[in-house]
Amino acid sequence: MPSLDKTALIFEGGGMRASGTSPVVVKLLQEGVVFPHVSGISAGSSNTINYLGGDIERTKQCWVDFLADPYQTLTTTINQLRDRVYTQLDN
Repeated sequence: MPSLDKTALIFEGGGMRASGTSPVVVKLLQEGVVFPHVSGISAGSSNTINYLGGDIERTKQCWVDFLADPYQTLTTTINQLRDRVYTQLDN
């Protein structure tokens, strides 16, 4: 694999695009591809959190199960992401 030392991974915004990019996140995680800088805008920030968190199953659930749940609100999702990030940072 080529060196990614000077390569950034940027996830685009837009819900439809971000849902289509989610399988790319899963593949990157499965292959263990690591970038020195990762960021995202708007809906792409969800893929950024999923990539940085390294949780393949959550990456899949984020765009399938969460969005299909009528009780899942934006506030609930943000709070869950925040709690997950802080838990991982504490470890």
